[in-house]
This record gives sequence, C-alpha cells and structure tokens, in this order.
Amino acid sequence: MKKYILIFLLFIFLPTFANESFLESILDNYRENGLKSLEKKLDWALTYKSYWEKKVNKYITKYGWYENPQYILFCDTNRKRLDLVYVDNNKIKKLLSSSIAIGKNGYGKSKEGDYKTPIGVYKIIKKRYKIDTSIYGPFAYVLNYPNKLDKSFQRDGHGIWIHGFPVDCKDKRFTKGCVATPNNNLLEIDKKIDYGKSIVIISPYKKLVRSSKDIVNLLSFIYKWRYYWKYNDFKNYISLYSKDLKTVYGNYKKFANRKKRIFARNYKKEIRFTNIKITPYPNLGKESIWRVEMDEFYKAPNLTFKGKKILYIRKEKTGFKIWREY
Repeated sequence: MKKYILIFLLFIFLPTFANESFLESILDNYRENGLKSLEKKLDWALTYKSYWEKKVNKYITKYGWYENPQYILFCDTNRKRLDLVYVDNNKIKKLLSSSIAIGKNGYGKSKEGDYKTPIGVYKIIKKRYKIDTSIYGPFAYVLNYPNKLDKSFQRDGHGIWIHGFPVDCKDKRFTKGCVATPNNNLLEIDKKIDYGKSIVIISPYKKLVRSSKDIVNLLSFIYKWRYYWKYNDFKNYISLYSKDLKTVYGNYKKFANRKKRIFARNYKKEIRFTNIKITPYPNLGKESIWRVEMDEFYKAPNLTFKGKKILYIRKEKTGFKIWREY
C-alpha cells in the first residue's frame, strides 16, 4: 500500500516542482535506491516555499491560515468592535459586527484585579448560564485566560469572559477586564458558532498579518522542523528553536539535552500533521509571533501519540524560531 501512495505523491509533486534538476534527482534516487528513497525526497519537497506559495496564494490570509473551516471572534480593543467571521478555504465571510466594552484600565492584562483586558489568542472553554444575569446578561463565554503563553510570563487573574450587559445598564464603556457586547448581539453570535471550536483574537491592531509571505515561510519552516525531527538530524532540528525556549520539559538547555539523547537512538519515525491552524498572536511589543495548532500523529518503536501540538513561533534576527512548545 505504501508503495502506491509514494507513487501517487510523486505524480502530485512532479508538476509542482517541474524542473530538470528536481526530476533528475528523483529518478536517480529511484534508480539507485528504489522507492524507499522517494519518501525522504518527498518529505524534503514539503519544505519548498514554491509548493506553499501556490497553496497560500489561493487564500485570503487576513486572519491567518486554516486548513479547515474556522469561526473567529476578532475583538479590536482600539475600535471597540467585535467581528465574527467565518473562514473557509479562500473566502472570509463577516457574519456579524458589534460594539464592545473592555477593561476600565484598557488592555494588556498581566495580574489579578488590574481591570485590563488580555491581548492574545484564546479558546472558549465553557458557556456559563449560572451567572448574575442582572450584571452579565443572558450567559457568558469563558475564555482560557491565562493560556499557556500567559502562564510562561507569570500573568495571572481569572474569569475573563465574553458576556452581555445588564438590561438597564447606564455605562457600557467599561468592564473589569472582560469583553462585553450588547445582549441581542451575544445571542446572535451564539446562534451562528460552535463555541468549542472557535478562536478568539483580542488585539489592539486591526491588521494582523503583515504579508502572506509570512504564512508561506511558516509552513515551510514547520515542515523543515518535521523533516529534521523525522530523520533524527539533531543539529538542524535544535537550530530551529529559540534560546528563550520554554516547554513542558523545561528551558532550551534541558530540552536540547533530552532531545539529543532521544535522537541518538536513531528511531525510525512516522510523523504527520493535519488540520493546521496558523494564527497571528497580538502582543504589545509588536513582535512577529504566531500560534500554530495542529493534529499530530507520531509513531516510533517506543511511542505512539495522536493529539494536539501547539507551537508559538517567533521571528528573530536569524529567522523563525520555536519559542514555546506544548
């Protein structure tokens, strides 16, 4: 079966990279080493920017890159607007636009009780009905603030929601840090989305993606990282990580030492990524930071894993680097 899959992929890729040198290298590898060598060649071909340019150019990347349909609630803290959009292939459909109120002390939340609204990318983890409706309206969406990136900066606080207003509310300008929107619009949003699969972007900047080239470079980077990981190339693999790295296994040094031991075993691996989501991550430092979430399938002799992989990738002086990994 694998033999036929490789042949199929070869026919898919050849028109994309149709040039004499690439074709010659493919045929030479096949002639000398058989089909097994083609897999490695095709894995490397997935790092080609020319391949990703053709895919990305078909898409509108205003809110990032999403392989599958995605609801996004974009909260602009400067315009005080919430835009609900539906991203599907190369189309972006605005489903609703609503006024919002944010924290009394603005945005950039970092600690409990600072009356600020957080900036970043969040998930809705719960829908709460058991609330004081005289204060918060009909219900509230609970956000996952602080998320893992927030926690890596020791940002604290809790109870950041998207909620409504009291019916007789006289001052709709401020909250204690939540995002509030008129009740009728909140109810309308709830009719349109699957809240558990939606992304919330809270940003002071209207323009999130500076150039679609960033998306192309990120996709190429992700598959280069996969290639080095799959083929146990530790030197090149670890070069893609920031020295400011934080992971569940510790900082850069601890992570590198652990990976070096694992790569030394030279295990044969199978690694697949699907349902890739690349979301620009707003931040007050105006750095180029991206949240990458994907479904990962990993299989090695000692471990099989199927689940979510989350990377925070930052553009540094030498290019993109993995800054956080979860």
